[in-house]
Amino acid sequence: MKQMQQQSEWEVQSNELWQIYFNRQQFGNEHIPFPVFENRFWQHYDHLRHNVQKGNDLVPAPLAPQKDRTYDYGIQQDLNTILRKYWRSTQKFSYKKTIQQNNNQQLDLDGCIVPAALIIFGIVSFVLIAIKLFAILFAWVILGIGLLTLNDSLTASKKAQITLLLGPDFIAYQGTDDNNQPLSFDLFYKDIYTSASTSEGLTIIGYEQGNYQEILVPESVQDFYYLQKFIKEVVSYNRFRK
Repeated sequence: MKQMQQQSEWEVQSNELWQIYFNRQQFGNEHIPFPVFENRFWQHYDHLRHNVQKGNDLVPAPLAPQKDRTYDYGIQQDLNTILRKYWRSTQKFSYKKTIQQNNNQQLDLDGCIVPAALIIFGIVSFVLIAIKLFAILFAWVILGIGLLTLNDSLTASKKAQITLLLGPDFIAYQGTDDNNQPLSFDLFYKDIYTSASTSEGLTIIGYEQGNYQEILVPESVQDFYYLQKFIKEVVSYNRFRK
C-alpha cells in the first residue's frame, strides 16, 4: 500500500515537472537562457527517476546545491515562468479585510452606548408626541438620524484596506494585522508551502524570513480564479523540489 502511494506521488510530480517544461516552451522567459533551464529540468528529472528506482521514501534534495546561489536563482526563474503563464506584468489585488476590534472602549461605545441612546431616543420621542411639541420632535428626529449614522461609521471603521502585489519573485503584502496594526512583508514564491480554498476564499501559507505568514484572499477579488491556479502550481513545484 505504501509503495502504491509513493508511485502515485511520483507520477504526479513527473506530470507537474513536464507541465513546467511545456509552460516554458510555450511562454518563454527572457531572464534565463533555455539551455540553463533545460539543464535544471533534467537534473530534477534524474533526481525523481533515482527515487523511483531506489524505491525509498521521497528524500530531500542534497543540501549542497541548495546553498548554491545559482541553484536558488534557478528556482526563482522556474517560479517566474509559472507566473508568466498567467500575467506578463506585476499584478495588483485590492480588497477589504474585516478587523476584530480588541479595544474595550471602542466596543463599549459601539455595543453599549449606541443601543442605550436609541432606547432613550424612543422614550423621549413618545413623550414629545404626547405633549404635542412637534418642533422639538423634529429636531430630536434629526439627532436620531445622526446617531444612526455614527453607528454605521463605527461599523465601517472595522474594515481595513489590503493590497497584494505579485512581483517576479514574491507577493508584496500591505495592510494590517488582526490587531489593526500596519503590516507589510514580502513572501517569496519559493517560501510558499501550502494553500487552502474555503468558503472565505484562498488562504496562502508560507514563511517570510522564518516568520509564519498567512494571507486570506476573498473570492470577490478580480482574477481570483487565475490567482488560485497560480498558487496551486507554486505549491506543487515547491513540494517537488524538496
